[in-house]
Amino acid sequence: MNTPPTQTGMARIKEWAITLVVLTATAVLITVKVWPEGTKHIIGDAAPMDLPGTAWLYWWVGHALSHGLNPFEGSWNFHPVGVAPLAQYNLLDALVASPLFLWFSPVLAYNLTVVFFLVASGCGLALLCRTAGTSHSSARIAGIALMTSSFLAYEISDGRLAQALLAFWFVSLAGVFEILKGRGTWVTVLWTGLTAAATSLTYWYYGLFLGFAGLVLLAVHAREVSRSQVIKLCTAAAIPLVVCAPFILELAGRFDHLPGVNRSPETWMKNVKQGRGEFGLANVIHLSHWPLWPLWKEDPLRPKLVSIGVLVFAAWACKSRVTHFKTWLGLAFTGWVLTLGPYLRFQGEEATFIPLPYLLLYDWIPYFDRFWWPQRLEFVFLTGILILAGLQIDALSKRGRWVPFAALAFVLIDIPLRNEYLPLNAEAPLDSHDRVYQGLDGALLTTPVTSGHDSSRHLLWLQTLHERPILAGDGDHIPSHWPVGYQAYIESRPILTALQELSLGTFTGLQVQPEHVTQLLNDGYEYAIVDPSAYVLELRLQWASTFSEFFNSLWGEPVRVSDRAAAWRIRPIEESRWLYVPFNYTPRTRPRVK
Repeated sequence: MNTPPTQTGMARIKEWAITLVVLTATAVLITVKVWPEGTKHIIGDAAPMDLPGTAWLYWWVGHALSHGLNPFEGSWNFHPVGVAPLAQYNLLDALVASPLFLWFSPVLAYNLTVVFFLVASGCGLALLCRTAGTSHSSARIAGIALMTSSFLAYEISDGRLAQALLAFWFVSLAGVFEILKGRGTWVTVLWTGLTAAATSLTYWYYGLFLGFAGLVLLAVHAREVSRSQVIKLCTAAAIPLVVCAPFILELAGRFDHLPGVNRSPETWMKNVKQGRGEFGLANVIHLSHWPLWPLWKEDPLRPKLVSIGVLVFAAWACKSRVTHFKTWLGLAFTGWVLTLGPYLRFQGEEATFIPLPYLLLYDWIPYFDRFWWPQRLEFVFLTGILILAGLQIDALSKRGRWVPFAALAFVLIDIPLRNEYLPLNAEAPLDSHDRVYQGLDGALLTTPVTSGHDSSRHLLWLQTLHERPILAGDGDHIPSHWPVGYQAYIESRPILTALQELSLGTFTGLQVQPEHVTQLLNDGYEYAIVDPSAYVLELRLQWASTFSEFFNSLWGEPVRVSDRAAAWRIRPIEESRWLYVPFNYTPRTRPRVK
């Protein structure tokens, strides 16, 4: 049995300290573009993607805990309805990152979170490699290869940091392997189960994928597993079920009302026929891979190539039949097959009707039909081949101390050519008119109102700066993401209904009654906001002009102005008035402060 060599306590500390330094330096190099100025955040391009929602979630959890609010409910989102359960209870990554958002500005906190998650994931894989029998040097190479992979770079580029925190997954799988090889104690069982729970509470489907990986390892080692090992494995599996049961039961009870579950196919989808008319299945097909994705680019918009060096060393390991190669080859193969999605497809958008194992999971595993991103299973494939590569590098290292350095060069030499996401880009945050928000109290009536344009998610980023409740919320441009009762609330408030119609270009006028304004005041709204930085670019001037005229007609001139952004104090009106504002396609005079 190939086990890591015995080391003294100080030697182990020294080796892991070196690993930490090496992987931290790698993370800094990957994110090098953000550090010279310190005012830019890490993202793939100028589009906001999921960054505002992620940054908002990490800020909110820390803010809620420090102010005695419930972090599991977005009570300052979609005000006053709120949204619960927040992030479907996947909040552990937010809990980990939230101190940074309490201590630093949102931009710096976000960047530090990216670095921390990268290093944590690299260290987690290094631990798994050590458990599998590699040396520290090979484990570091595997960690560096993971951190420079297109999988992590792609998820981070789009602002999905929860998918980049893999440390718990790797550590838990290391515990499963320890138990299967007879080295696991009851302490091992405990930390294996707890890290499995942590994996699930970071991202539910990573917990499911951990179960898949555990079953693969168990299948490979089935003949050598004793009764006591089975008991330990079952106990380790029971721990996350017990820890997560309250959340799972709560979600199962309201599954049909969760964001995005009941979503209709959209016009851009090309696989609706294979997808049975379901948004989820059509999206799964759209985001699946063709079989050669690790080697050849299939999609110029999201290339996911894998280092040639890693693939060569992994293939060499299988040819050499390194220790436990079947275990890690089985894991890699499972991950690769699942990335292909429900139907075999070749290069291009169209899929064949040849079914694959993913389709069985989609149809038969409860709630798996909500998992729409088979490409995220790439990391299961990567885990297997990186461990195989590490084991082969160790086998070659017997020829000389220079081998690990040559191997690292071989693994990284094609990164600039095959990973188009690195180094991670740096973009200044979208405009924010800070002066408008200074000194404001109460909830803010933000605009646009459910417009259908995803630029409104920038309102979440602005909330991390002004820290006030807002009418908008995460995903408010998608009706199926609205919390239960949100649309009914808007329809019960004539002024909000009028603003929604203005946002959609269907407003035909409103007879405003004094009680309509009183309703908003009773709901806690103190100010109405026009901030063009939250508007889609092609409608920025038109919306700013239209909403400004609407609020001017109700409450006179604004109390705060910054460029075309402005804030109006919501005041009671004494008599009813007819209000009609056409959708203006030419900007009007900027609002003035009295």
